[in-house]
Amino acid sequence: MKLYREDRIEEAAQMLYENNPFSAVTSLVCDWKKSCYGHCVLNARKMPIDWHSIEAEISIPYLKKVHPRTGIDNGKKVAVIGGGPAGITAALELREKGCAVTIFDKNERPGGVLRYGIPEFRLEREIIDQYDRILAEAGVGFAGGTDVNAMKFSEIRREFNAILIACGASVPRRLDIPGEENPDIIYALDYLKNPSAYQLKDNVLVIGGGNFWRGVKDGADKMQRSHGDAMGMLATVMNCIAMADALEQHGVPARVLSAVEMNKFAEYFTRDTADRYLNEGKVVLFAAGTGNPYFSTDTGVVLRAIEVEADVILLAKAVDGVYDSDPKTNPAAKKYDEVSIDEVIAKNLQVVDMTASILARDNKMPMWVFGLNEENSIVNTMQGKFTGTKVTV
Repeated sequence: MKLYREDRIEEAAQMLYENNPFSAVTSLVCDWKKSCYGHCVLNARKMPIDWHSIEAEISIPYLKKVHPRTGIDNGKKVAVIGGGPAGITAALELREKGCAVTIFDKNERPGGVLRYGIPEFRLEREIIDQYDRILAEAGVGFAGGTDVNAMKFSEIRREFNAILIACGASVPRRLDIPGEENPDIIYALDYLKNPSAYQLKDNVLVIGGGNFWRGVKDGADKMQRSHGDAMGMLATVMNCIAMADALEQHGVPARVLSAVEMNKFAEYFTRDTADRYLNEGKVVLFAAGTGNPYFSTDTGVVLRAIEVEADVILLAKAVDGVYDSDPKTNPAAKKYDEVSIDEVIAKNLQVVDMTASILARDNKMPMWVFGLNEENSIVNTMQGKFTGTKVTV
């Protein structure tokens, strides 16, 4: 940022590229709201530095003219299996150290999930094509269309001094539900790799209403934000209707209350209606967030909890509590048994987004955070067997 402020753009771009050869890509597709805004101290005042835009301004022009460095030949040959970001980065670093490098990949061109898993409207192919040029200039061989099976792996072992396996995110995540192997079910990542290979029928159902398929994740800005958020709110209504149906089938009376009027599908939310159903012993499902764009479902949860005067918000997440840093990337991350909402906000611990955190603090709404993936975690929490983190107010 110092170099950028001093208008030393070329030096700033070089520093970014040497730290991360894919800085031009990450500026466009990374979760900047969580990573950049989330870690910016000014975010607490809703004034985060627009870092991803600055990174794109610096990195994209530099990528189009950068020339890779190569070291003095050291006589070593290295095979890299996987032509995605990890494989390309490793290959370029190995070339700087003087190794002869060949990348083996099942796809015809390098780029991996960036080329074959992200639609062009979010990541222009001109940017990905730069890595074809950079690899060629660096003298990195690329064996595309190569399926590295056991026999091929043995051949590679005989020919090369070392093998680096850099297989990444090219396999779609399975749902592990009955019927998902039906040939009419297509996973988005498979489809994006080669849309022309699939003969879609007249009626197509998309499962999942998240930001990625709506094209608004991470500032892609290819869909007007209000429209994208409207689609997300509709997705929550569908989820609530499905959940209500499942509860009813198990003998649990449930009602869906929507923040947006859609009387044929769900009742319109009012505090009095919610209170009446809760007093009748029914499960109330709050749909459509706050009913407004630019506000997350986190904010909707806290808002509804305050309105119905809930005792606590039970928040089931992918991790088993609140940590001082991301436990997925930092094995030494410390888990809190209890933490104040003020500390959550000050350290941006990302229990919920900042708007929701401040709303919870100002209205003294506590939260209990626990792991969704643990067996019977919801039931155990309801029965008082809580092992997560209590966020106090």
